[in-house]
Amino acid sequence: MPLSLYSPIVLADIQEIKELGTHGNVWLLKGFDQDKIVVKWEGAEAVTIKSANPAIKAIAPSAKLKILSPEEMNAIDQYILNFEEFAREYQALGMAPSAPEQKAIDNFKDKKRRARNLGNAPFLKMEPVNVMDLAEAYLNRLEGNKGDLRAFTATLNATGGLERLGKIIAVDLFIQNEDRFWPGNGNPTVKPVGVEGATIQTRCLNNVGNVFRIDTGNGVEVGALDFIYHGFDINKPLADCERVGGEWGGRVLADKRRREGFAKDVVHDLEHVLNPRKGRFSLKTKLKPDAASRIASGMVQGAALIRDKLQLKYNPNRWTQGATDRHLILCQVR
Repeated sequence: MPLSLYSPIVLADIQEIKELGTHGNVWLLKGFDQDKIVVKWEGAEAVTIKSANPAIKAIAPSAKLKILSPEEMNAIDQYILNFEEFAREYQALGMAPSAPEQKAIDNFKDKKRRARNLGNAPFLKMEPVNVMDLAEAYLNRLEGNKGDLRAFTATLNATGGLERLGKIIAVDLFIQNEDRFWPGNGNPTVKPVGVEGATIQTRCLNNVGNVFRIDTGNGVEVGALDFIYHGFDINKPLADCERVGGEWGGRVLADKRRREGFAKDVVHDLEHVLNPRKGRFSLKTKLKPDAASRIASGMVQGAALIRDKLQLKYNPNRWTQGATDRHLILCQVR
Protein backbone atom coordinates (compact mmCIF):
# COMPACT_ATOMS: atom_id res chain seq x y z
CA MET A 1 0.00 0.00 0.00
CA PRO A 2 1.48 3.43 -0.89
CA LEU A 3 2.66 5.69 1.89
CA SER A 4 -0.01 8.30 2.63
CA LEU A 5 -1.68 10.22 5.41
CA TYR A 6 -4.70 7.95 5.29
CA SER A 7 -3.07 4.53 5.30
CA PRO A 8 -0.87 3.08 8.05
CA ILE A 9 2.89 3.04 7.63
CA VAL A 10 4.10 -0.56 7.35
CA LEU A 11 7.61 -1.94 7.00
CA ALA A 12 7.11 -3.28 3.49
CA ASP A 13 6.26 0.21 2.20
CA ILE A 14 9.46 1.95 3.34
CA GLN A 15 12.32 2.15 0.84
CA GLU A 16 14.35 5.00 2.32
CA ILE A 17 14.43 7.57 5.14
CA LYS A 18 15.69 11.05 4.32
CA GLU A 19 16.20 14.05 6.56
CA LEU A 20 14.47 17.30 5.68
CA GLY A 21 15.71 20.69 6.80
CA THR A 22 18.54 21.36 9.20
CA HIS A 23 16.89 20.87 12.60
CA GLY A 24 16.95 17.07 12.72
CA ASN A 25 13.26 16.65 13.50
CA VAL A 26 11.65 16.19 10.06
CA TRP A 27 12.05 13.12 7.87
CA LEU A 28 10.76 11.99 4.49
CA LEU A 29 9.80 8.34 4.18
CA LYS A 30 10.04 7.27 0.54
CA GLY A 31 8.16 4.28 -0.85
CA PHE A 32 8.76 2.08 -3.87
CA ASP A 33 6.44 3.84 -6.32
CA GLN A 34 7.31 7.53 -5.82
CA ASP A 35 4.97 7.60 -2.80
CA LYS A 36 6.14 9.42 0.31
CA ILE A 37 5.07 10.78 3.68
CA VAL A 38 6.60 13.33 6.06
CA VAL A 39 7.28 12.35 9.67
CA LYS A 40 7.89 15.05 12.28
CA TRP A 41 8.67 15.32 15.97
CA GLU A 42 7.66 18.52 17.74
CA GLY A 43 8.24 17.47 21.34
CA ALA A 44 4.64 18.43 22.11
CA GLU A 45 2.15 16.45 24.13
CA ALA A 46 -0.61 14.51 22.40
CA VAL A 47 -3.24 16.75 24.01
CA THR A 48 -1.58 19.81 22.45
CA ILE A 49 -1.62 18.26 18.99
CA LYS A 50 -5.24 17.16 19.31
CA SER A 51 -6.22 20.58 20.66
CA ALA A 52 -4.59 22.39 17.73
CA ASN A 53 -5.80 20.11 14.95
CA PRO A 54 -9.39 21.44 14.65
CA ALA A 55 -8.14 25.01 14.18
CA ILE A 56 -5.51 23.91 11.66
CA LYS A 57 -8.02 21.88 9.66
CA ALA A 58 -10.44 24.81 9.69
CA ILE A 59 -8.16 26.97 7.58
CA ALA A 60 -5.93 24.38 5.85
CA PRO A 61 -7.31 20.84 5.59
CA SER A 62 -4.21 19.73 3.69
CA ALA A 63 -2.01 20.66 6.67
CA LYS A 64 -3.66 18.03 8.85
CA LEU A 65 -1.37 16.15 11.24
CA LYS A 66 -1.83 12.59 12.42
CA ILE A 67 -0.17 11.04 15.44
CA LEU A 68 1.77 7.91 14.52
CA SER A 69 0.33 4.76 16.05
CA PRO A 70 2.54 2.33 18.02
CA GLU A 71 2.34 -0.04 15.05
CA GLU A 72 3.62 2.66 12.69
CA MET A 73 6.48 3.50 15.05
CA ASN A 74 7.32 -0.20 15.22
CA ALA A 75 7.45 -0.34 11.41
CA ILE A 76 9.96 2.52 11.30
CA ASP A 77 11.98 0.95 14.13
CA GLN A 78 12.14 -2.34 12.25
CA TYR A 79 13.29 -0.56 9.08
CA ILE A 80 16.07 1.07 11.11
CA LEU A 81 17.14 -2.28 12.58
CA ASN A 82 17.26 -3.75 9.08
CA PHE A 83 19.24 -0.77 7.77
CA GLU A 84 21.77 -1.05 10.58
CA GLU A 85 22.17 -4.77 10.02
CA PHE A 86 22.83 -4.21 6.32
CA ALA A 87 25.24 -1.39 7.23
CA ARG A 88 27.30 -3.75 9.40
CA GLU A 89 27.41 -6.27 6.58
CA TYR A 90 28.52 -3.60 4.10
CA GLN A 91 31.22 -2.41 6.48
CA ALA A 92 32.48 -5.95 6.91
CA LEU A 93 32.93 -6.02 3.13
CA GLY A 94 34.76 -2.70 3.16
CA MET A 95 31.81 -0.68 1.82
CA ALA A 96 30.14 2.28 3.48
CA PRO A 97 26.35 2.59 3.93
CA SER A 98 24.51 5.71 2.80
CA ALA A 99 25.92 8.49 4.98
CA PRO A 100 22.88 10.82 4.59
CA GLU A 101 20.44 8.05 5.51
CA GLN A 102 22.63 7.00 8.45
CA LYS A 103 22.55 10.60 9.70
CA ALA A 104 18.76 10.74 9.29
CA ILE A 105 18.38 7.51 11.24
CA ASP A 106 20.74 8.66 13.99
CA ASN A 107 18.69 11.84 14.43
CA PHE A 108 15.45 9.87 14.46
CA LYS A 109 16.81 7.60 17.21
CA ASP A 110 17.99 10.64 19.17
CA LYS A 111 14.52 12.19 18.98
CA LYS A 112 12.99 8.91 20.15
CA ARG A 113 15.20 9.02 23.23
CA ARG A 114 14.17 12.60 23.87
CA ALA A 115 10.52 11.67 23.34
CA ARG A 116 10.78 9.01 26.04
CA ASN A 117 12.26 11.57 28.42
CA LEU A 118 9.26 13.82 27.73
CA GLY A 119 6.72 11.12 28.49
CA ASN A 120 6.61 9.70 24.96
CA ALA A 121 5.81 12.94 23.14
CA PRO A 122 4.37 11.56 19.89
CA PHE A 123 5.70 11.58 16.34
CA LEU A 124 3.43 12.95 13.61
CA LYS A 125 2.88 12.43 9.91
CA MET A 126 1.67 14.81 7.23
CA GLU A 127 1.47 15.03 3.47
CA PRO A 128 4.69 16.26 1.82
CA VAL A 129 4.79 19.64 0.06
CA ASN A 130 7.53 21.61 -1.66
CA VAL A 131 8.47 24.33 0.81
CA MET A 132 10.48 27.53 0.76
CA ASP A 133 10.78 29.45 4.02
CA LEU A 134 11.26 33.19 4.27
CA ALA A 135 14.60 32.92 6.10
CA GLU A 136 16.07 30.89 3.25
CA ALA A 137 14.72 33.35 0.66
CA TYR A 138 16.12 36.27 2.68
CA LEU A 139 19.59 34.73 2.90
CA ASN A 140 19.53 33.96 -0.82
CA ARG A 141 18.76 37.64 -1.44
CA LEU A 142 21.74 38.71 0.66
CA GLU A 143 23.87 36.48 -1.57
CA GLY A 144 22.53 38.14 -4.71
CA ASN A 145 19.63 35.80 -5.66
CA LYS A 146 16.50 37.95 -5.80
CA GLY A 147 14.21 35.29 -7.28
CA ASP A 148 12.98 33.64 -4.09
CA LEU A 149 12.04 36.88 -2.33
CA ARG A 150 10.30 38.08 -5.47
CA ALA A 151 8.34 34.81 -5.54
CA PHE A 152 7.41 35.29 -1.86
CA THR A 153 6.26 38.83 -2.55
CA ALA A 154 4.16 37.73 -5.51
CA THR A 155 2.54 34.94 -3.50
CA LEU A 156 1.61 37.31 -0.68
CA ASN A 157 0.27 39.99 -3.03
CA ALA A 158 -1.70 37.50 -5.15
CA THR A 159 -5.45 37.20 -4.72
CA GLY A 160 -6.08 35.54 -1.37
CA GLY A 161 -2.39 35.51 -0.39
CA LEU A 162 -2.34 38.11 2.38
CA GLU A 163 -5.76 36.93 3.51
CA ARG A 164 -4.39 33.41 3.87
CA LEU A 165 -1.53 34.76 5.99
CA GLY A 166 -4.18 36.41 8.17
CA LYS A 167 -5.95 33.07 8.59
CA ILE A 168 -2.67 31.42 9.58
CA ILE A 169 -2.09 34.17 12.14
CA ALA A 170 -5.62 33.61 13.49
CA VAL A 171 -4.77 29.96 14.15
CA ASP A 172 -1.49 30.96 15.81
CA LEU A 173 -3.35 33.35 18.09
CA PHE A 174 -5.95 30.71 18.90
CA ILE A 175 -3.43 27.99 19.83
CA GLN A 176 -1.02 30.44 21.50
CA ASN A 177 1.74 29.79 18.95
CA GLU A 178 4.25 32.60 19.46
CA ASP A 179 6.83 31.13 17.08
CA ARG A 180 5.85 33.14 13.99
CA PHE A 181 4.17 36.52 14.47
CA TRP A 182 3.05 37.59 17.92
CA PRO A 183 1.39 40.87 18.91
CA GLY A 184 3.36 43.38 20.95
CA ASN A 185 0.23 44.88 22.48
CA GLY A 186 0.91 48.21 20.78
CA ASN A 187 4.49 48.46 22.10
CA PRO A 188 6.54 50.17 19.36
CA THR A 189 9.84 48.84 20.69
CA VAL A 190 11.53 46.71 18.05
CA LYS A 191 13.61 43.63 18.72
CA PRO A 192 16.26 41.83 16.70
CA VAL A 193 15.61 38.48 15.05
CA GLY A 194 18.76 36.58 14.10
CA VAL A 195 18.79 34.85 10.72
CA GLU A 196 22.10 32.96 10.61
CA GLY A 197 24.23 36.01 11.13
CA ALA A 198 21.84 38.57 9.66
CA THR A 199 19.85 40.80 11.98
CA ILE A 200 16.37 42.13 11.21
CA GLN A 201 14.62 44.68 13.37
CA THR A 202 11.03 43.58 13.88
CA ARG A 203 7.95 44.46 15.89
CA CYS A 204 6.18 41.11 15.95
CA LEU A 205 7.99 38.60 13.70
CA ASN A 206 9.66 36.12 16.05
CA ASN A 207 10.76 33.42 13.59
CA VAL A 208 11.51 34.32 9.97
CA GLY A 209 11.94 30.62 9.17
CA ASN A 210 8.33 29.88 10.09
CA VAL A 211 6.82 31.91 7.24
CA PHE A 212 6.37 29.59 4.26
CA ARG A 213 5.61 29.52 0.56
CA ILE A 214 4.52 26.08 -0.62
CA ASP A 215 3.90 24.40 -3.95
CA THR A 216 0.95 22.05 -3.63
CA GLY A 217 1.14 20.76 -7.19
CA ASN A 218 -1.97 22.79 -7.99
CA GLY A 219 -0.22 26.12 -7.53
CA VAL A 220 1.70 28.11 -4.92
CA GLU A 221 0.31 29.61 -1.74
CA VAL A 222 1.29 30.97 1.65
CA GLY A 223 2.10 27.83 3.63
CA ALA A 224 0.08 26.75 6.65
CA LEU A 225 2.79 24.78 8.47
CA ASP A 226 4.46 24.46 11.88
CA PHE A 227 1.57 25.34 14.15
CA ILE A 228 2.27 23.13 17.16
CA TYR A 229 3.20 25.08 20.27
CA HIS A 230 3.82 23.40 23.61
CA GLY A 231 1.30 23.46 26.40
CA PHE A 232 -1.91 24.39 24.60
CA ASP A 233 -4.92 22.48 25.93
CA ILE A 234 -8.26 23.65 24.58
CA ASN A 235 -10.12 21.86 27.36
CA LYS A 236 -8.54 23.82 30.22
CA PRO A 237 -10.55 26.82 31.45
CA LEU A 238 -9.22 29.96 29.84
CA ALA A 239 -8.91 31.82 33.14
CA ASP A 240 -6.62 29.11 34.51
CA CYS A 241 -4.44 29.21 31.37
CA GLU A 242 -4.16 33.00 31.42
CA ARG A 243 -3.29 32.99 35.10
CA VAL A 244 -0.21 30.90 34.26
CA GLY A 245 0.68 31.85 30.69
CA GLY A 246 -0.60 35.39 30.25
CA GLU A 247 -3.27 36.75 27.95
CA TRP A 248 -4.72 34.38 25.37
CA GLY A 249 -3.93 35.47 21.82
CA GLY A 250 -7.51 35.00 20.72
CA ARG A 251 -8.47 38.17 22.58
CA VAL A 252 -6.52 40.16 19.98
CA LEU A 253 -8.75 38.70 17.26
CA ALA A 254 -11.85 40.01 19.03
CA ASP A 255 -10.44 43.53 19.54
CA LYS A 256 -10.66 45.36 16.20
CA ARG A 257 -8.22 48.11 17.18
CA ARG A 258 -5.56 45.70 18.38
CA ARG A 259 -6.17 43.33 15.46
CA GLU A 260 -5.64 46.09 12.92
CA GLY A 261 -2.57 47.40 14.77
CA PHE A 262 -1.11 43.91 14.80
CA ALA A 263 -1.73 43.56 11.06
CA LYS A 264 0.18 46.82 10.46
CA ASP A 265 3.10 45.48 12.52
CA VAL A 266 3.08 42.29 10.43
CA VAL A 267 3.32 44.38 7.25
CA HIS A 268 6.10 46.49 8.76
CA ASP A 269 8.17 43.39 9.51
CA LEU A 270 7.50 41.71 6.17
CA GLU A 271 8.63 44.86 4.35
CA HIS A 272 11.95 44.72 6.21
CA VAL A 273 12.50 41.11 5.13
CA LEU A 274 11.17 41.36 1.57
CA ASN A 275 13.28 44.45 0.82
CA PRO A 276 16.55 44.08 2.78
CA ARG A 277 18.41 46.58 0.57
CA LYS A 278 15.81 49.30 1.01
CA GLY A 279 17.27 52.74 1.67
CA ARG A 280 16.57 54.35 5.00
CA PHE A 281 14.45 57.13 3.51
CA SER A 282 12.88 55.17 0.66
CA LEU A 283 9.08 55.09 0.50
CA LYS A 284 8.99 52.12 -1.87
CA THR A 285 7.07 49.09 -0.60
CA LYS A 286 6.96 45.48 -1.77
CA LEU A 287 3.46 44.70 -0.52
CA LYS A 288 0.37 46.36 -1.91
CA PRO A 289 -0.99 49.47 -0.11
CA ASP A 290 -3.95 47.54 1.33
CA ALA A 291 -1.77 44.77 2.77
CA ALA A 292 -2.60 45.45 6.43
CA SER A 293 -6.35 45.54 5.86
CA ARG A 294 -6.16 42.30 3.84
CA ILE A 295 -4.25 40.55 6.62
CA ALA A 296 -6.73 41.82 9.22
CA SER A 297 -9.58 40.60 7.00
CA GLY A 298 -7.92 37.18 6.84
CA MET A 299 -7.76 37.11 10.64
CA VAL A 300 -11.50 37.71 10.80
CA GLN A 301 -12.14 35.01 8.22
CA GLY A 302 -9.86 32.60 10.07
CA ALA A 303 -11.63 33.26 13.38
CA ALA A 304 -14.99 32.47 11.75
CA LEU A 305 -13.67 29.23 10.26
CA ILE A 306 -12.25 28.12 13.62
CA ARG A 307 -15.50 29.05 15.38
CA ASP A 308 -17.51 26.97 12.91
CA LYS A 309 -15.13 24.02 13.25
CA LEU A 310 -15.48 24.12 17.04
CA GLN A 311 -19.26 24.08 16.68
CA LEU A 312 -19.06 20.98 14.48
CA LYS A 313 -16.71 19.26 16.90
CA TYR A 314 -18.41 20.08 20.21
CA ASN A 315 -22.13 20.51 19.45
CA PRO A 316 -24.49 19.63 20.96
CA ASN A 317 -23.22 18.33 24.29
CA ARG A 318 -19.47 17.75 24.08
CA TRP A 319 -18.40 21.25 25.09
CA THR A 320 -15.67 21.53 27.71
CA GLN A 321 -15.18 24.66 29.79
CA GLY A 322 -12.02 25.64 27.89
CA ALA A 323 -13.58 25.15 24.46
CA THR A 324 -16.64 27.13 25.54
CA ASP A 325 -14.53 30.01 26.88
CA ARG A 326 -12.59 30.35 23.64
CA HIS A 327 -15.62 29.87 21.39
CA LEU A 328 -17.50 32.69 23.13
CA ILE A 329 -14.64 35.10 22.42
CA LEU A 330 -14.40 34.02 18.79
CA CYS A 331 -18.11 34.80 18.46
CA GLN A 332 -17.23 38.43 19.26
CA VAL A 333 -14.91 38.80 16.25
CA ARG A 334 -16.36 41.32 13.80
